[in-house]
Amino acid sequence: MPRPATTLFEDAIDIPLWLEADRLTPHAERSRRDRAIGLTLESRDRLQRVRGWWRAAAPDEEGAGARLERIRGAITAVMALLGAVLGVSLALAAFQYDGSQPVNVVRLVALLVVVPALFLIASLLLLPGRVALLRGVQDFIAPLNPGALALAVFRRLARASPELAGAFDWRAGRSSAARVAKWQLMWWSQVAAVGFNVAALATAVLLVTFTDLAFRWSTTLDADPAAVTRIVHAIAWPWHAFVPSAVPSAALVEQSQFFRLDSSELVSGRALTAWWPFTLLTLLIYGLAPRLLLLGLAAARLRAATKRLLLDDPGVTALLDRMASPAIET
Repeated sequence: MPRPATTLFEDAIDIPLWLEADRLTPHAERSRRDRAIGLTLESRDRLQRVRGWWRAAAPDEEGAGARLERIRGAITAVMALLGAVLGVSLALAAFQYDGSQPVNVVRLVALLVVVPALFLIASLLLLPGRVALLRGVQDFIAPLNPGALALAVFRRLARASPELAGAFDWRAGRSSAARVAKWQLMWWSQVAAVGFNVAALATAVLLVTFTDLAFRWSTTLDADPAAVTRIVHAIAWPWHAFVPSAVPSAALVEQSQFFRLDSSELVSGRALTAWWPFTLLTLLIYGLAPRLLLLGLAAARLRAATKRLLLDDPGVTALLDRMASPAIET
């Protein structure tokens, strides 16, 4: 029965550990074995050669990599679920409407776009790595990142393997393991953020579709409708040419301003409902889209860091040398 396919992460954990234990095998025997396997591999890519060698030489029993991969998958699912639950909860609060008070567009955007944007900025500050100018700020904001909590749980579970006790500390300089930890942290934080935004947007769509919502805007600040119109048009600029109906007009902004103590004003039904395209596209463009981009970046960089974790290992470097070494007969 062929050995089940393994992920790059599993190989990056298991291969160095196995090679370390394999040092007890005489060098000549290792060289013959690895050279023979290397001759059967067609690829010249270093990563593919190492993983091809592992498929041929790996033991049948499951290694630490498979266990840690399952933990990673479970943490990813939990982060997505937590983000979705929070997204639904905040969306229900932001779109709350009982027929007496309208949905306040200002509060809605603040809860579902502005506050998450602050967390997005905090995530972006972690991208440059441990540079001197940002180190203090990074140390302050990192514990606030949900990915940091997930990484702490992962590291605690990884310590069950003594050989991995010091692995995956994103603060550990510029080591390969630190790069993996950094992008794993970023991946988990963006999984939670995407879950939040998808759930919030889906909840908003369902509420707009199946309930009768009324939208207006209000703020304690002395906000001039003309100034608010300029702000709204700036927010709507990314889609103004494609979905002009989702750009509130100056008349709509003026008509839909709400004063809590003034219940005598009459507003058309259109002014009470015409804000919904703007709110949904704001959630999509400023909430979900940046998180999807950052999630894609984190996935790509995490794979690259995992590749370096494997190929930078001294045992793997020696393995590649043995696979490429010529046979010497005496």
